[in-house]
Amino acid sequence: MQHARSRPSMAVTCQDSEMFCRAFVCHPCLCVMSHVDAHRTVPTGVLRMVPRWLQRRIFDWLYTRGAAVYDPLTILLFAGEWREWQRSDLPWLQGDRILDLGCGTGQLLPDLASRAALVVGFDRSPAMLRRARRRAECYRVDLVRGDARALPFRPAAFTTVVSTFPSEYILDHETQAEIARVLEPGGRLVVVVSGTICRWEWWQLPFRFAVRLFYGSANQAERHSRKALTSDVLAGEWQLQPCQRGSALVWVATRRESVPAAG
Repeated sequence: MQHARSRPSMAVTCQDSEMFCRAFVCHPCLCVMSHVDAHRTVPTGVLRMVPRWLQRRIFDWLYTRGAAVYDPLTILLFAGEWREWQRSDLPWLQGDRILDLGCGTGQLLPDLASRAALVVGFDRSPAMLRRARRRAECYRVDLVRGDARALPFRPAAFTTVVSTFPSEYILDHETQAEIARVLEPGGRLVVVVSGTICRWEWWQLPFRFAVRLFYGSANQAERHSRKALTSDVLAGEWQLQPCQRGSALVWVATRRESVPAAG
């Protein structure tokens, strides 16, 4: 079941999207280095002031005991644009069996449930899944807890796998192999990697500065490969999806018909 795109988008070449692609492996979210880079007027000398280990601690807390503040925090920091970024994968859905990999608090699940016959939300955080269960209780959605490196689903179970702002697990070769296994041949992987805000309200400026201090600038991630999401099984390209006050960078890949033999 192919759904019409709600907004025009355009394919992005590696050169065009260089500042986005440099932002990949910045745990815990692939998106973190790009939220504030829509305007280059912010001095590039303002680099990340929060050490990586503290970033991990903060997000570990958000995914466990702090799960209740996760959604309000994204609204506070990004004034609803986070929700727009999340929904940027909807135009790229394919078929009617969808896996939301790393579903978190389940914000996207109602949107998926209205578009597909089978929707599964998958996450390793019990706290996140509890909130997702409350959000999706009125919809036909299955929730599963587990490790993305060992997905508990049969081969070719899904027509689309979506993931919005995943942590660096999405770059793991085992995870990518599992995604390819559970996708049917010709199935689609859709990853919302980053989001930008092109127009900040005056009251958001302190939050903009705080986000920059927390995540740093894209210059800090230049060493990371542009091909981090490319594999022998999943071939794709970048799509720049317009949003209300900015845009989202989406990786759209197709599962090849045949999987190369191991070794």
